[in-house]
Amino acid sequence: MFLKTIKRSGLGVNLFDEMRYDRQGNEIADFVLNKPAYREAQILVAGDNFGCGSSREHAPWALADFGIKAVISTSFADIFFTTTVSRTASCLSSCRKRPWMS
Repeated sequence: MFLKTIKRSGLGVNLFDEMRYDRQGNEIADFVLNKPAYREAQILVAGDNFGCGSSREHAPWALADFGIKAVISTSFADIFFTTTVSRTASCLSSCRKRPWMS
């Protein structure tokens, strides 16, 4: 439903839609970006492989429209990373020591 637009604006309200809102469209209070302290967050700290399944331009457009300026993660999906860095926000990767690293 959100991927039909070619506009870059207005997508922030739909950022993380299925996690931020219930089926009736009400905010889920426990979701971090719905909490008062984080409603105007500009830096997003995410888990492994952030952006997996979000290769279209709509994902970085939604992040930017929400106000996110940078995403910090241990890793990013390749296409999402390229699309985001070239169009909107900064992506910073934090390298964790893996069990196979000496």
